[in-house]
Amino acid sequence: MFIRGGVRRCKAWGSTEFYAGRFRGGLPLKGYDTCCPNGKLDPKQKHETEKLLQSLYDTFLTKINDDLRHVTVTWRESKFLTDYEVNEHLYHDAKLSIGSLLFVTVFIYFHILSLGMTAVAVFGILLSFPMAYFVFYVVAGIQKMMILNFVALFLIMGIGADDVFVLYDTFQQSKAIFGPNASLGKRMKWSYRHASSAMLITTVTTVGSFYANLFSSVRVIREFGLFMGTVTIFNFINGKLHVEACQRLLRFANKF
Repeated sequence: MFIRGGVRRCKAWGSTEFYAGRFRGGLPLKGYDTCCPNGKLDPKQKHETEKLLQSLYDTFLTKINDDLRHVTVTWRESKFLTDYEVNEHLYHDAKLSIGSLLFVTVFIYFHILSLGMTAVAVFGILLSFPMAYFVFYVVAGIQKMMILNFVALFLIMGIGADDVFVLYDTFQQSKAIFGPNASLGKRMKWSYRHASSAMLITTVTTVGSFYANLFSSVRVIREFGLFMGTVTIFNFINGKLHVEACQRLLRFANKF
């Protein structure tokens, strides 16, 4: 294990100078005779090493450039800190996605004014994420999830909310067309037929734009297009099934 550091100093004429250094470390740690007792890496030493690097990252590496003006310090450590840094940014983005989810949930509730339908709609949107991951991991055989794929959390909430609004507003329009005494089945059939065409067109164009990335020569872009397109497909299916089923249940429950 080693940490490679670099310092860049800017000259007045616009050129740069680089200074590189390497700080080595490794196992066995102090107090241990070997790093691999019984031929396997000692988990205790591995844990202590990771804990040290994590502390180094949190207290030093991420703050080293805060007070520097003319010098930029960069670093690289490929054994542990790369994954740790990615996870830290991923957790940060996940917190932002929670805020986006709350905003979308509140917006849906104030539009349809039904707590039950709001819960079902949001559940259907979120369910499309693990369903797409099953296809991504099991069917496509891609076992490594790139960090770019987590952008789907933000995108699918907006796409899913649009589908919910289309379904709900179409169902409300059916009341004006058939009258307040029309049967629930008749209104649902009409709203399904009219809303589905609009939802299908928007879903096909969205999925097509994402799946077009499959022709990219960049692996990360290809996998993102596959994952995001699949999430959109499952969001369309869940929206049609869950929202309409919830409408039927709530209308049926109000009769008793």
